[in-house]
Amino acid sequence: MSSLLSQLSQLTLSHYLHISILSSYLLTIVLLLGAVLCTLPRPRSGDGRLVARGVFALGALASGAHTWYYMIRFLQFSYYNYLSAHPPALTAPFLLKFASWLEGTSLFDEAWRHVCSTPENWWWSSHICLFTVVWCAFVAIEGRRHSIPHLWLYPLLGQLMAISTATALFFLALFSSPTMDPPVPRSRLRLTTYLPILAALFPVLYTPYLSAEAFMPNLLLLHGLLLIPFLPLESPVVRELEDVGSTLAPSTLLGLLEGTTFAIRALALRALPKGGWRDLRTLVDTLLAHPAQSSIGFDAVHVSLLLVLYSLLRRGAWPSKAGAYEALGALGGILAVGPGVVAPLVFRGGLRERKKHTAKGGKKEKAYGQLKVEDMPRRTRSGRMYSDAVVPKS
Repeated sequence: MSSLLSQLSQLTLSHYLHISILSSYLLTIVLLLGAVLCTLPRPRSGDGRLVARGVFALGALASGAHTWYYMIRFLQFSYYNYLSAHPPALTAPFLLKFASWLEGTSLFDEAWRHVCSTPENWWWSSHICLFTVVWCAFVAIEGRRHSIPHLWLYPLLGQLMAISTATALFFLALFSSPTMDPPVPRSRLRLTTYLPILAALFPVLYTPYLSAEAFMPNLLLLHGLLLIPFLPLESPVVRELEDVGSTLAPSTLLGLLEGTTFAIRALALRALPKGGWRDLRTLVDTLLAHPAQSSIGFDAVHVSLLLVLYSLLRRGAWPSKAGAYEALGALGGILAVGPGVVAPLVFRGGLRERKKHTAKGGKKEKAYGQLKVEDMPRRTRSGRMYSDAVVPKS
């Protein structure tokens, strides 16, 4: 105890500040994770989607453990690099060396600069950046439709911990929500939802080309824009814009994201050395060369796997033949262009579905919203059906 007090007495106010920043960061992740788990919808008894919930619960556990294994290795890597560049006195206590490392190192900046430093590094990192933009749109669309509480928890947890972990937990929330029969229509997206999501594509586009001074502001702008759609913004100006038609259909937003993510991804591929995207050994070596790159690279691998599983399971309690075909298509697209480009296609596929109602005898009736005027039952002015009206005899 006396040794610890002696070490604490050697720390400066700046040391205490930087230790508290790292401690607050880790504590915030724990609190966010606990809040998400506590607010997950409770499935109804007899709900047949137990398999899907189990798959995505395991996915959240596996992705969190895997990505943070490399994150802890990155902290160790950075610590020993700092000590080799700034050798401490032989008698310096561990706590003083630890605090000096935090004071002299910008961990967030160091990690992100490395993962965007070369075309090979950006090839991996662009996967997760593009996917995050599309996934935030999906959270805003489906989260509000299913009335999932506290949606802002998911993107914030993804930014601080791992996008793959937050994605798996959001899929778990979707499969824990009550099924909708008849389905609830998706409402049009507000200006404060779709505009920040589309604007977030510009920081992603410019990330690998920025100077040292502009890098961090651009990265913080990207993170901030993706949180705006989940803030309770109720200003008179916003309401007036929405009243005059400043809204967007969910399918339109995902369609716009399809084209723009493909274009940004094509630039990342073009920046590779000639034939570099075919050189799997070089890409794998890049993934494993640095723990920060391994953390974000395996985050992209996990979201790819989660996309395939979601394609397979989203149609019902068990994998269907149509789901298997869709999952194979998603897997092929991911291998070709990456999860960030395939995600809008997968998410948009669910928006095009129409629920069919089956009448007695197995005959399919028209889906809700597809009845023609002449198919609608006709009523008298009093509200009675024409077929029920009593016609007086002449």
